[in-house]
Amino acid sequence: DDEITVSSKNLELATAHVQSKAVIDLQIPRGKGAPFLSLITKFEKGDGSKASFYYPVSKLNENTVKWLDGAIIQGDIVSGGAIVYGQLDQFPFTKGQGVFETRFDVENGILDYAENWPKIHSLNANVVFKGDSLLITSESGKIFDSSLSDVRVSIPALGKRPLDLTIEGKVFGESQEKLNYLMISPPLNKKYGQYLTGLKASGESELNIKIGMQIKPKVESQVTGKLLLMDNGLELKEFPSLLTNINGELAISHRGLSAKSLKANLMGQPSKLSVITNRSKKNPGQQNLIIKALGEIDAKQLSAEQFPVLQDLVDGKSIWNLQLRIPADDQPKSKRNIQIKASSNLKGTEVKLPPPFTKSQSDVRQFRFLMNIKNADKALIKADYGGSFEGIFECDFDRPYWVTRGEMRFGGGPVVLPRSGGLRIVGHMKELSVDIWRNLFEQMSAQLSLNQVAVD
Repeated sequence: DDEITVSSKNLELATAHVQSKAVIDLQIPRGKGAPFLSLITKFEKGDGSKASFYYPVSKLNENTVKWLDGAIIQGDIVSGGAIVYGQLDQFPFTKGQGVFETRFDVENGILDYAENWPKIHSLNANVVFKGDSLLITSESGKIFDSSLSDVRVSIPALGKRPLDLTIEGKVFGESQEKLNYLMISPPLNKKYGQYLTGLKASGESELNIKIGMQIKPKVESQVTGKLLLMDNGLELKEFPSLLTNINGELAISHRGLSAKSLKANLMGQPSKLSVITNRSKKNPGQQNLIIKALGEIDAKQLSAEQFPVLQDLVDGKSIWNLQLRIPADDQPKSKRNIQIKASSNLKGTEVKLPPPFTKSQSDVRQFRFLMNIKNADKALIKADYGGSFEGIFECDFDRPYWVTRGEMRFGGGPVVLPRSGGLRIVGHMKELSVDIWRNLFEQMSAQLSLNQVAVD
């Protein structure tokens, strides 16, 4: 006989990791030639974390084996099966010379797909090795406490260098968890992580995400997706109700975040939002995430929420433009400021403050506001009211509206931040209502937690 044949119609195998039954027919040539294997096996009660014991490691490169060893770190193999049919020197039959396919169902799995990325847990999945490819699909799982569906993890060629890995799925849950995901996982953390600690999101959202990775052995990754916002809120420590009732779709790409037609409430008033990520023309290494809002603001309502001392001294509504700039550098060399800009011509708003602030609803008076947030708790604010007033204020938000030092200048001229603490008032006015201003400054000093007011 020219070959040795090993066969069994009911081969049972039990290890510490899995129980299996197989039908096997192995033909081994006595001379030259490769063995021919026909194997059909079913298995159950397996340990998913030991699945790497059964991979064709001799046919895979080192990076692939390392990834497979660390990827499925927990899971119960409920049932599965495998087929091998062909000459073993052609295994795993990537060109159709034979058949290699392994399928198994995993419950309570944990997928650790890349270092420093949040793990997928509570995963109920179907795992398929077919030829040189791997496909993991699932309709249920979690990242943090957010629910997953339509999960698809694929490697088209296990033998390729570098290893290409794609992860797709839908994530539904609290929007704050999506923000946490941005702050934790590279490359998103690299762009946004250090700047998002002062931002807080509320409400629920749905994220359709696709992550492309290359294992080299270091992981290079690219994230794309769409985030569907449903009555969400976004707040800064300095502005607890900055944006509420945000609805619409936010796109995620390697260029950054973008949106054209979001709807939201800006300071409690209906507005339209747009989001872009742009690169500085002067410094190509610098990128900014820009959130723009356009809406009609009720002056009395805004004052009641942000500056109650002015609540009874303003009335009416005006169109406001707001811009929030968040640095999103590819390779940040130093931390830059988050910046908030706001402007309005105040047409439609009546101001009942003493001169030079007095205006009717029909008057136009340009107002500009600029805040540079140095850290989560410190900021520098500049304000300009029609050229007749300028102010500069250094703030510490560890305590609400804490102004450590500042200057208010009337009648024009450069505004200068004092060297010492307190509020300095300088300049000239054609008329001065001393009693009214004294009362206002006393209320402002109490609200701003000022310990000193100086008038020049």
